[in-house]
Amino acid sequence: MDCSLIQSELALYHLGTVGDEERARIDTHLLECNECLRAYFAVKRHIDAERIKPSAELRARLSLSVREAFRSTTRSRVQRWLQRPIPVYQGIAAAAMALIFALAAPLLAKGSVRTQLKAGGVQIDTARAHPEKLDLL
Repeated sequence: MDCSLIQSELALYHLGTVGDEERARIDTHLLECNECLRAYFAVKRHIDAERIKPSAELRARLSLSVREAFRSTTRSRVQRWLQRPIPVYQGIAAAAMALIFALAAPLLAKGSVRTQLKAGGVQIDTARAHPEKLDLL
């Protein structure tokens, strides 16, 4: 194979602009020819040295735009949170709290609700220490 043809295409090969067949042909030649391999490394070093490095401001803007593009929404965060497995101790604690609340709710409701009785058309408030007449209506 002609090394001059290969060496003329090394820059395009490094930048990835050659076709698949051409890339395979250059790959096999570089494995066999040390001279072309050294030439490829020289081209690669030259191209990499000439590339412009982005400034800190440009890097910060790029980082911000990437974060915004891949930022998760509240809905996706809630869905991920709901899909996580619950540890056993948390499930037991939640069941115990629900049982305690279910048992305590009627007891708490009795003490807080005032019951009123109608005796002979007069309403009596039973939550008071001394019943008295209430003229609500």
